[in-house]
Amino acid sequence: MFTVVIAGIIAMDSYFAYSAFFAFLRISQIYDAKKEENGFGFLDIVRIYARRLVRILPLFYLTFLAGIFLGPRISSGGVWFMYEQALFW
Repeated sequence: MFTVVIAGIIAMDSYFAYSAFFAFLRISQIYDAKKEENGFGFLDIVRIYARRLVRILPLFYLTFLAGIFLGPRISSGGVWFMYEQALFW
């Protein structure tokens, strides 16, 4: 059971590393494209992160609501008991 937890930690670290890399890549692409025009500004960075939020927030809220509404219904099973014992005791 603890192997899954350790693998999850590695997966989260990898996700954040890839996310930062792709965000930097996108910012550098826009910077190179706008370098010859009127320049790269703060508004361009705000647009990049606004676009990321529009993509990420619906999945976040879906996961959050599924945890709120489905979590109590599956918390009485045997797998949940083993998971709870392994992590919280």
